[in-house]
Amino acid sequence: EVDAEAVENTIKTRGTEFTQGSLVDVQEQYLEKLQEGKLDRVNSNTFEDVVATVLGTHYPGLTRQATHTDAEGDTDLQTDLPGGVTVRVQVKYYRPAKGELEPDFVIQLADSMNAGDNGIIVTCGTISDEAIEAASNRDEKIEFIEGTDFVQLLFENLDEFQVGELYDLGLTPR
Repeated sequence: EVDAEAVENTIKTRGTEFTQGSLVDVQEQYLEKLQEGKLDRVNSNTFEDVVATVLGTHYPGLTRQATHTDAEGDTDLQTDLPGGVTVRVQVKYYRPAKGELEPDFVIQLADSMNAGDNGIIVTCGTISDEAIEAASNRDEKIEFIEGTDFVQLLFENLDEFQVGELYDLGLTPR
């Protein structure tokens, strides 16, 4: 394991593409590269793993689910927490060029949920007002984590990640 001070020291001494400016500037650079598809080891095929790593710091036991979309909906990640709480996550690598995340994904996740489940939709892009409204009109509890919030969560938890996970998150020293 590595702590945040060690990561910061590595970044300062070896250099990376994220070395200029304040932490906010670094986060903005990371988000920009994530959304452009220019982050090492992070792409549409690996984004579910990245989200699982980051959310795993708050949701122990989070696992990938078989990917399918059907009448029963779609859950990408899931964990069962103490007290019978189930959290289902829908992950969308939605780059800004595609526009905002639309309500269809709210329906996909909601259709996979059981009564009492909690849902989260995570994207590296932004969420449309229509999607937010669609979630608020459902019986299921569905929250959103859009790109800016996701990157902030990642950087707030840097000291929780092992060296290999940092590489998988696109934080490789250069």
